[in-house]
Amino acid sequence: MLQNGTNTLPLYIEKKHFDKRFSENNNIKYTDDNKCKVMGFKENIVFLSNDIAFLSNNLIKNNSEILLLYCDDNDIKLSDDIGD
Repeated sequence: MLQNGTNTLPLYIEKKHFDKRFSENNNIKYTDDNKCKVMGFKENIVFLSNDIAFLSNNLIKNNSEILLLYCDDNDIKLSDDIGD
């Protein structure tokens, strides 16, 4: 994903929260009325209603930070991989 450089953040979010092979990460569900439900952290099973705009902003912010930290921690390896 990082090497491709195209749509990295949306692809990462999709893989992280919607990959069917990792059901434990499927913690966001969309509803028919264009809203979403997010699994509560403390409740662990209950899905709580959430505003899509609010959720989108948080997903972008939080996952951007995660990817940037990963890049910072792995800059030499990523440079070598991209340079090949």
